Amino acid sequence: MAIAALGCGSVPAQSQAGPAAAPGTATSGTAASGMRLNLFVNGSGADALRQGDLTLLDNGTPVPVQSLLPPHAGNVPTHVILVIDDVNARATTVAYERSELKKFLTRNDGQLRVPLTIAVMTDTKMDIQPGFSQDGNAINQALQKYPIGLHEIRRDSQYGGQDRTNICLGSLRQLVQYASTIPGHKLILFLSPGWPLLSGPRIQLTAKEQRGIYQSVAELQDSMLQADITLDMLNPFGPNESVGRSDYYQAFLKSAKKPGDVDIADLSLQVLATHNGGEVQQGSNDIDRMVDHALSEMDSRYTVSFTPAPAEAPNGFHSLKAQVNRPGVTVRMPDEYYTRQAVAEENSR
Repeated sequence: MAIAALGCGSVPAQSQAGPAAAPGTATSGTAASGMRLNLFVNGSGADALRQGDLTLLDNGTPVPVQSLLPPHAGNVPTHVILVIDDVNARATTVAYERSELKKFLTRNDGQLRVPLTIAVMTDTKMDIQPGFSQDGNAINQALQKYPIGLHEIRRDSQYGGQDRTNICLGSLRQLVQYASTIPGHKLILFLSPGWPLLSGPRIQLTAKEQRGIYQSVAELQDSMLQADITLDMLNPFGPNESVGRSDYYQAFLKSAKKPGDVDIADLSLQVLATHNGGEVQQGSNDIDRMVDHALSEMDSRYTVSFTPAPAEAPNGFHSLKAQVNRPGVTVRMPDEYYTRQAVAEENSR
């Protein structure tokens, strides 16, 4: 398998205009003095969560919480990038997605609650529409005119799956780079049945391939943390998809603590979103409702700052866990990070 190329592809964008900020001004992620994370807190006791209610564990060890900011602190809205996956979905599915998105975009006379833009991932490019808007009618008009459904890569071969995976990873990197220029929190909503997992008992990886995949996982997770990104996947296939296929990614959710732990599936959309603290919504084809649910989760988003544990080794894996001393409260958050400065040093050798 041509695994060495995974994650190294680059897909050109046609449009990259938007509300810009200088690179490196993201409000979350790793920093020399600390780290900031998004926590989505739900349950009957989730209101008015206080700093003393929260314990953060870094590699199983409690770490000092520097601050805990409630939802909408600073009144900076979440910017939403809604991505249509035209690489892994059938033309009929994409057409259905477009009709469902029309319902969402034109509801309430087209007045959206957050700034939003549309991106379309195709076999040949990631096309990000310029700028963000809360005018759903205008966004819908542009979306309905967009040519979607022309595929160049076959879906019935392993080779096609490898090509699609490379395109998806290159496109995600481009989205993350674009989002890093936008101040505040960003929510990337991927309307997608998921990316090829390309993992199983017949797939054997060399040590070099494992190191490359491990470094790609570390780089992507760290880049999303630094850019203050939450990555969600909304599966449009709904109840028509078999449970075995839709849930197969869960076999690969165990974090990669070292290169020898990895599978190619660690770079799939489903697995990356879960470890990033995002949601994987499945079992429904009500796209209007799924998008609305994802946006409503922003009302429960706290921001926590803490001092991370000292780095112990190059590419060092760190597990993250939050404990809340309120019954019935659940927390969704990134569950891992890596010592990225060490990755950069190894890549330069």
